[in-house]
Amino acid sequence: MKLSSKDNKIWFTSDLHFFHKRVIEFCPKTRPYSNVEEMNTDLISKWNNTVDTQDYVFILGDVSFGKQQETDTIIKRLKGNKILVMGNHDKGVKTPLFACAKDYLVAKIDGIDVVMFHFPMLQWDKMHYGSYHLFGHVHGNPVGNAGRSMDVGWDVDGKLFSWEDVNNKLKDLPVLPHVANKAI
Repeated sequence: MKLSSKDNKIWFTSDLHFFHKRVIEFCPKTRPYSNVEEMNTDLISKWNNTVDTQDYVFILGDVSFGKQQETDTIIKRLKGNKILVMGNHDKGVKTPLFACAKDYLVAKIDGIDVVMFHFPMLQWDKMHYGSYHLFGHVHGNPVGNAGRSMDVGWDVDGKLFSWEDVNNKLKDLPVLPHVANKAI
């Protein structure tokens, strides 16, 4: 997949956790809600006030804890071309509602390889050539990010991250060298 930020707005998020009651308890800073209905409504509103119909949104896993019909109703309400990178809680999510659904995805955005996976990785494809790694799963908790990697999960700042947010944060970080096992 190749995209240009000159042609389309590009967004990233992870761990939306629609219908998940306990995520409100786990992440009170970014989810100050009294119940899942309030949370779902606010997340949809924030999404649709940010994303336009033609934009691309990469969701790096854990979309919903709801039943299939409930989840489908939410996904249909969200604007944009939605691309899903499957998370550990997405086993029952039907993928036809997404433009693409993969376990692992590499996209070229403005000429930069962007490796997307639900979980943080210590090493990823072309990292020693300056590629970026975007992930979720950790809900904004520090994981000792290596090199040009970034947690784009909802609970980092309670928002979607734009390509500009990602590129501005990662472009000047050092490119890590290739680590070879000398025993091989």
